[in-house]
Amino acid sequence: AEFGDNGLTRLDDREGGVSPSLTDASVTFRHFAGGGTDNHWNPGVNVRIGQFKMPLADEGSRGIMAYDYINFSEVTRQQVNERFVRANKSPADDPDLTGFDGGIAGYRDIGVQLFDVIKVSDKWEATWAAAVGNGNGRNRTDNDDNQDYYLRAQAAYVFDGVSRGGPRREDLKLFAWTQRGERRFDQDGNGTFESDERDFERNRNGVGFHFYKQPYRFSGEYIWGSGMVFDGVAPPVSDPGFNKGNGNVGTSDVRPYMAPSEDNEFNGWYVEGAYFLIPNKLGVQARYDVLNRMTSQADDYRASIGDRERKFETITLGLQYWNHPVKGQWQINYRIRDLSAPDNDVADDIGDSMGNEIGIQYFLLFK
Repeated sequence: AEFGDNGLTRLDDREGGVSPSLTDASVTFRHFAGGGTDNHWNPGVNVRIGQFKMPLADEGSRGIMAYDYINFSEVTRQQVNERFVRANKSPADDPDLTGFDGGIAGYRDIGVQLFDVIKVSDKWEATWAAAVGNGNGRNRTDNDDNQDYYLRAQAAYVFDGVSRGGPRREDLKLFAWTQRGERRFDQDGNGTFESDERDFERNRNGVGFHFYKQPYRFSGEYIWGSGMVFDGVAPPVSDPGFNKGNGNVGTSDVRPYMAPSEDNEFNGWYVEGAYFLIPNKLGVQARYDVLNRMTSQADDYRASIGDRERKFETITLGLQYWNHPVKGQWQINYRIRDLSAPDNDVADDIGDSMGNEIGIQYFLLFK
């Protein structure tokens, strides 16, 4: 469960309040792991049922104790970590028809997953996962009779030999993943779904790598997708989560926008690296990430809202200090941010005013 003040908890409440929110609730059956033999490294299948993280982008698939930065890259944060929006506008300015529709997904869904880890040789390991989910986020039932399909495949070279390692295992891994689904969206914002409205495709894909062997770490990922592209909020500098009673802005003092058609596209990537001055203790790190949002735009969306192409570039400089490789660590991050709008001078000027950020975080795992 999540008890903090964040996108998992704030947007669940239309009045802007914060309340605990269930994040994970699942059960895993290992009866067929290892193909039913006593050797769990043999090919087989594990079955997980419930609400859990889906096999998506590498940043989102990690456990919280293995996060290397305070913030996700922009492409992962905006386009993989799904947000739900009721409608972009309401003809009657009805706040119940617009705004955010619940908390962010947190890379989670409710469904069934099949997965397995296979020992190919002493140092090579293969992993696969396939899942079916509601495609409607956390703590909510299916709303459109459409399912999401998830698939991820990964190969890893483990430097000390294949074993049941923890989140800081030293290895080189290569991976690819995809998500396919549909979303029901009230395109005209009148609160009903007419016969000419339809469910919109939401497709996400990624390929990447991750290398970790003390004192070095390098990783990168390229992500692209189409349909149900989260297109930011207006105004872009407000703080969601407080209802001012203005019908134009729905659940908060911002209006979120979703570009529903599959003709709306994006792509993005990141590369990052770290060097540990004191192995397993003190590291310096840097990440460069790019999000090209709305590289292709549907004609009807462009006609209703104007040109929406945006380019986000972020450099993150950081320090990590581990009290323990898993149970406790300090993080200090400084983010140098840039936002440009190639075909919109007003939006480009707003992007020029976007400031940098500094963040400090301490993580402690206890039980």
